[in-house]
Amino acid sequence: MIQRRRCRRHVSTNHPIGVLNMSTSSEMTLPNFTRTEVEGRRVDASIGSCDPQTFWEKVAETRWGKYITAIEHRAIMHANSFFMKPTTALEVGCEGGRWTALLSSLGWDMICTDVDKSSLELCKKRIPDATCILVDPKEQRIPCESESIDMLLCIEVLPVVQADWFFTEALRTLRPGGALVLVVTNGYSLRRLGYQFMMMFTGKRKSSSLNPWLYKVPYGKWKDRLSTIGFEIVHEEGMCWLPFSRESNSLLVPPLTQLERYVGLRRFTKFSPWIAVVARKNSIANVFPTLLDTRI
Repeated sequence: MIQRRRCRRHVSTNHPIGVLNMSTSSEMTLPNFTRTEVEGRRVDASIGSCDPQTFWEKVAETRWGKYITAIEHRAIMHANSFFMKPTTALEVGCEGGRWTALLSSLGWDMICTDVDKSSLELCKKRIPDATCILVDPKEQRIPCESESIDMLLCIEVLPVVQADWFFTEALRTLRPGGALVLVVTNGYSLRRLGYQFMMMFTGKRKSSSLNPWLYKVPYGKWKDRLSTIGFEIVHEEGMCWLPFSRESNSLLVPPLTQLERYVGLRRFTKFSPWIAVVARKNSIANVFPTLLDTRI
């Protein structure tokens, strides 16, 4: 039986966060958070410290990785600006705790979930004040009581963000006006065609290294479901229009991503390969929750 306690402090439960933190990244580099930089909070974390780096933290240091991280960082800071006083936030698929460290430094009480024990232990080491929860990939419940958090992050955790149950759970756990920060991929994008072409003509169709969740759901359909259940999208920014690989450190990345920005491709989210999204829960979203169809 799952034991659940109030999210404000320690929560013990198992939860489904199949982590496919595909990237991290860009036009800027996130600061390293140390105890001396965050007065009154125990934030020892960080990338660039003597702690071992996770795979995606290393990817985040590439030029392509920095580009993506800057857009994700912008979305998180946009959500943070809604709140005069930070309360409690939960990150789904925290890995080593990059985003948890950022929000903790801003004053948020953090709850972190992940399916990987070693990553979660590293996150706890870096951010001792965070409540870290090891979860079962098959679990379909966020380990919080109803309306107990004000921000929910699901950054590049595609198995979760595309799951039907996640919509209902996000609605249940966030307070009215709470912020949902997500990164999703788009089934209606040219990059999806390129991805399928690569699988077909490079013999990688059966490779276990391929991500089966990439470009699975059209963004328009996903967005409509999010709106239907009771969220208002307040920020969206497209990215990854260019054909660079996940770990690319090409010298062409900075000038071409700047060109992407200047010509306005990031505004065309309907066809953008990846989208960073911030949505807020409507105050009346929970009036008739059982009548809402969240299937995508």
